[in-house]
Amino acid sequence: MPPRIKEKTPGIGRLSDIEKGEIMRLWNVHQSVAKVLPQLTYPRQDSVVRKFIQRWQQRRDYHDRPTPSRPSKVSGRDQRHLLRAAKANRSQTLHELTKSVTPNVSVRTVNRILAKEGIKTWRAKKRPKLTEDHAAEHLRWALCYAYWTEEDWKQVIWSDECSVEKSKDPRTVWVFRTAYEKWDKECIQTYEKAGEVKLMVWGCFWGPYRETFVPLIVKSVDRFVYHDLLENLLLPVLQRVRETTGADPIFMEDNSRVHKN
Repeated sequence: MPPRIKEKTPGIGRLSDIEKGEIMRLWNVHQSVAKVLPQLTYPRQDSVVRKFIQRWQQRRDYHDRPTPSRPSKVSGRDQRHLLRAAKANRSQTLHELTKSVTPNVSVRTVNRILAKEGIKTWRAKKRPKLTEDHAAEHLRWALCYAYWTEEDWKQVIWSDECSVEKSKDPRTVWVFRTAYEKWDKECIQTYEKAGEVKLMVWGCFWGPYRETFVPLIVKSVDRFVYHDLLENLLLPVLQRVRETTGADPIFMEDNSRVHKN
């Protein structure tokens, strides 16, 4: 007699496909439920095995028929209304959405409806506030270099300066969206690039290499300060890129101006 192994099964009245196959095999040999039961690897009640054999003999199909589920409390029309309301005001809370559209159902039900459409609450992505002219200029720049290869980009030195500012808004904004809508205009949190400068830093990188990163201990960065910075910090980086790639490096400033050396 094979050893009896305890294993979690699909449910009291439901059999796994392995159990069904074993019951059918033993039934074809013995044609007796009393002889089948002692030989089962996964013990089952007499009534469960007997009902399964009866159903199999009637239908010749070992699959369980789907169990009818309880009808949804939210109509198709209300579900479509929920989706439209979530996208119309993405920063509202789940409780606010439920109360305004479907006050007679639970928040969990509304959450499940949104989840079926791939919508849940995410932190709004942050980026600098762009004007229409800024966005158009960025697009022109991207189209200009759209066909560059990986080797082309390895010759580019990227630099930028960043200021640590006081009184930045620390609040996190949450929005309703799908995973593919994270950069949509309605799903981002913009911020102004202005404020009281406490400390400015400058750094650059190229290819897989991180290069210089230095604080600028000055009251303001004018063209003279910036010229001295590039002369003292950028020239050694240009030489390393030239020695590594065997090509003339390209310096890309944060305002997307290209300088070939």
